[in-house]
Amino acid sequence: MSDLLHVFIGESRENLESASLLLEKLHSDGYSQDAIDNVFRDLHTIKGSSDLFDIKPLTSLAHAAEDLLDSLRDGSTPLNESLCDLLLEALDQISNWFDELESGSENVEKWQPISTELAGRIRACIHADTGDADGGESEQAAQQSEASASVSAAPESFLALGSQTQLQCIEAALECEQPLWQVNYTPDSDCFFRGEDPLTVAKNTPELIAIEVTPSKDALNDVFQCHLDIVVHSSADDTAIANHFAYYEGQYQRESIALGQLVSAFWAASEEYLVAAEQGELWQAYLDGEMQHSARLAEMVGMGEDVTPEEAAMCRIFQLICQSDSLTALLESVTHPADNDSVDVSSDTPLQQHQANETPEDAGVNQARNEILSQQLIILQSMNNNADSPVFPSVKRIVTGLLGESHSQEASTPNQLANAIEQVLSATTPVETEEAPEQAATPVIEESTAAPETTETVSENAESAPKQERQAPKTLKVNQEKIDYLMDLIGELTVAKNSLPYLAKQAEDIQEGRKLSKQIKAHFSIVNRLTEELQSAVLQIRMVPVSHVFQRYPRLVRELARKLNKKIDLVMQGEDTEFDKNLIESLSEPLIHLLRNSIDHGIEAPSDRGAAGKSETGTIVLSAMPQDDNVVIEIRDDGKGIDAEKIKMLAYQKGIIQEHQLDTLTEEESLQLIFAAGFSTSEQVSDLSGRGVGMDAVRTMVAQAGGTIEMQSKVGEGTQFKLILPQTMSVNRIMMFEVNHQMFGIGLDSVVETVKVSQRDIELIRNNPVLMLREKIIPLHCLRTLLQLPVSDNESDEVCVLVVNNGQGDFGLIIDKFHEGIDVIQKPLEGVMAGFNHFSGTALLGDGRVLLIINLQELLSCR
Repeated sequence: MSDLLHVFIGESRENLESASLLLEKLHSDGYSQDAIDNVFRDLHTIKGSSDLFDIKPLTSLAHAAEDLLDSLRDGSTPLNESLCDLLLEALDQISNWFDELESGSENVEKWQPISTELAGRIRACIHADTGDADGGESEQAAQQSEASASVSAAPESFLALGSQTQLQCIEAALECEQPLWQVNYTPDSDCFFRGEDPLTVAKNTPELIAIEVTPSKDALNDVFQCHLDIVVHSSADDTAIANHFAYYEGQYQRESIALGQLVSAFWAASEEYLVAAEQGELWQAYLDGEMQHSARLAEMVGMGEDVTPEEAAMCRIFQLICQSDSLTALLESVTHPADNDSVDVSSDTPLQQHQANETPEDAGVNQARNEILSQQLIILQSMNNNADSPVFPSVKRIVTGLLGESHSQEASTPNQLANAIEQVLSATTPVETEEAPEQAATPVIEESTAAPETTETVSENAESAPKQERQAPKTLKVNQEKIDYLMDLIGELTVAKNSLPYLAKQAEDIQEGRKLSKQIKAHFSIVNRLTEELQSAVLQIRMVPVSHVFQRYPRLVRELARKLNKKIDLVMQGEDTEFDKNLIESLSEPLIHLLRNSIDHGIEAPSDRGAAGKSETGTIVLSAMPQDDNVVIEIRDDGKGIDAEKIKMLAYQKGIIQEHQLDTLTEEESLQLIFAAGFSTSEQVSDLSGRGVGMDAVRTMVAQAGGTIEMQSKVGEGTQFKLILPQTMSVNRIMMFEVNHQMFGIGLDSVVETVKVSQRDIELIRNNPVLMLREKIIPLHCLRTLLQLPVSDNESDEVCVLVVNNGQGDFGLIIDKFHEGIDVIQKPLEGVMAGFNHFSGTALLGDGRVLLIINLQELLSCR
């Protein structure tokens, strides 16, 4: 990525953030001329800068949003909530494209249809309130687009399937007269390590028709990773497919193939066979309008002895079409797309002259013809110039019928025929004026909004998230005073450093080593102090206000509340509290889970709140406050609260606890069960809840960040979650210890105490070792056993026990030797070691050894 493009993306992200905040304000507070003017300027800047890099889809989408904002400024279009949502959707899409540009995975060709569809919806809002005449024109354009949609080609990925799979899918969809859904599922490469089975997921797709599995290009790189591309076809509805694949967000895309497109694909594959001499009577009966007779003949032909499976499928599909009036109409639109006699494109009459002399009726015919030619051009381009393709003869006959022999008789390959079509289309396209791109976009826009059977790719994300994981911006805005202070410290450090060579020179003249040692230690203390202050200053630069993340949540709460038909106010407090930038970015996802939990499970429906004597509008408070060296983030609601007894019963029914625990668990311990893996209070699985992975993921991510989570709830009054997190993750205080001559470490905040006891003090309860320490039972775990290290040959009677707390209670780790505590900068595990979750990271010691830092939660879960 060039430096100029990097600067453009960084500046544009600031514009997007500013515009998003202003649109949220417009959504909540209503019309504000200043806010609209500022959003307009932000979009105008993005549009103008993107044009320098020739990113046309991005430029077009920004231009459409700018036009809508311009109409809002002059009052020709009234502001409402749907317009704010549409503009926010456009900003999200532009942000997604910036993510792809940063990662180098952009595909501008695939961006174009997304830009056209979204820009069309935006421009349609500009003239939504115009007069009846405009409405009549829009209705006429919608009818034309609907007609063109009925003869549009199926997606290239569907046409590339084998003929037998194609026909199988077409037959199943036409039989129930429902659109076909094509799901392109690419599992994560490390899905096996999470216990996932992609093939089983694909086979369990509702209303499954066909599956195709192919290895990806990287299939031979690592046999322990998944490298598959799975294509699933189903006749289920959109909701059923979305629910089935909801757990695999970002790993799939689904695409609807309309009935008209399926009929078009069927005709392209079977035309030559159906109109052949052997089936002449069948085709003639269809042309004569005798549909019942055609259906019976198709059934008879398909049962012939010499009929291949593909031919039998063609006959069955043709029979289905003849038995349905709607499918017959679709086939008619494919086989007779336009009145060919009305289109005069012979070589004797130039196309430009014909266009100049055409009547309004001729213009409509030409428009329909050009739409059909454009679809045939797409099919030809997908053939890769293969003249032996079974589809080519059919396409050539259609093009010949539209253009005449003079334009297509010399075209013997798909590329030559495609060139002939391009020449005709370019000759009939009027010269564009300065405003032509906007005008040309209008018919396409209306087509995408008026024709439900056109191909549509749906990105699976409930919160409009990007397909790939969003990369956090690398740019920090730093106060000038902090930089000046940092430079002062560096100057002092340089002076202190330069004094060390002077001391070394003095060593040649000083006889008493103790005196020299004292001087060196004194200078070392100065260097150490400056280093610590420098470290603190650098960490202060990394601190950002939590508003950096909090500002994303008002829109999330508003959209989910609308989806669930609830009234919710989000109150944010302490937004100026500073937090380590990397830490707050890593906690964005847990906070989303907690907010969704409060919205879905906590806040009641307006009717239920009214019956309980509460206000119909629920309140969720999201606050942040500093506490010593930590930051406390609270999420509390005034909803229905959590019933501890109900939680216990649900946990028992799901097999999370045993029957004897029903009477022994305290209320606080019962509430903690909501963090258990697989636990959910939802009876039905939805795109919001019911899978039992949200709260478990929250606790895991908070623990990985070095924090703890607390919860309080009272039935009928509400629930409060409290996240206690370190203010910075860069420097950690670690307690070192030794096992099998290898150094290990554990966070000092998890250490309760260190003790040395005799082997005789260790007792067994149900064959598990425990230690009675000050009248408290401490369960013991041998770290050698947990890490699968060799058994110690030390016969000493003394045992070293490191007592730690993992948030659920105290327990002891049996180790070999204690060491001191040190400050380290923890590094994450990479490469092969990245799969060892029982280690949270590594640090480099002064003698060159590597310190492995234990992850208590994962270590105990794997025992």
